[in-house]
Amino acid sequence: MPTACTDGWEGCITTPPPMVAYDHDYGTPSGQCKETASGSGVFTRSWTKAEVRVDCNSFVANITLADGRQLLSTPQQQ
Repeated sequence: MPTACTDGWEGCITTPPPMVAYDHDYGTPSGQCKETASGSGVFTRSWTKAEVRVDCNSFVANITLADGRQLLSTPQQQ
């Protein structure tokens, strides 16, 4: 059983958040997560069936599936 929110959503809420992103198969990681430029706060990771880009400055993620479809997140309210 998770002990804190850092262990995942299970420690914070009782049901998983409804996310369309959970409905897709991204395959397996093709490598490590990489920062696009030193200090940029923007990270990418390749998967066998998708490319993932996360901007930690704006809290926006972009997932491009192998078939070209894109899943975009919206900035979180602070």
